[in-house]
Amino acid sequence: MAASPVKFLFGFLMVSITLWMVFMFASRLVAWILSRILGASVGFRVGGWKCVRDVVVKFKKGAIESVSVGEIKVSLRQSLVKLGVGFISKDPKLQVLICDLEVVMRPSSKSSKKTKTRKPRSSGRGKWMVVANTARFLSVSVTDMVVKMPKSTIEVKELTVDISKDVGSKPGLLVTLHILPIFVYIGEPRMLL
Repeated sequence: MAASPVKFLFGFLMVSITLWMVFMFASRLVAWILSRILGASVGFRVGGWKCVRDVVVKFKKGAIESVSVGEIKVSLRQSLVKLGVGFISKDPKLQVLICDLEVVMRPSSKSSKKTKTRKPRSSGRGKWMVVANTARFLSVSVTDMVVKMPKSTIEVKELTVDISKDVGSKPGLLVTLHILPIFVYIGEPRMLL
């Protein structure tokens, strides 16, 4: 029994529609969970299978007033990891590209707050190793990041964080951080015309 092109295209269409609906439901569920956990309002538009646009998170309290992102793209790429002398392995790496990130800070309030006493914590080496082992599969790149504070503005044109793990004789965690031009504006907020 050979499958005809019409049956194949119909099946492909049904699978695509089902996956799209699952993706839309999952993205709305994540937004709802974030709004419940953070106590913030979350809004966004889906721009494709691997893209989310116009993400806006507005916080009701705290030092950050709002975070807005123009576009978030996700892709999978291979990274070469050196395993020792002459051995190279390809590990999959999830690459997250964030464009037009803007963080708006609230003016500080001059109220006196009571300091809470905290219990001393352990070093947390196990938690750090779990984060490090997970983060080595992630690469984050941010273009056009702006942090606006009441009396100053900081702009970063490009920021890239790449984490990999060296598995040689002495295993270690390699963190690559690239920051290209940083502009700091102090005084009145800039007005763009």
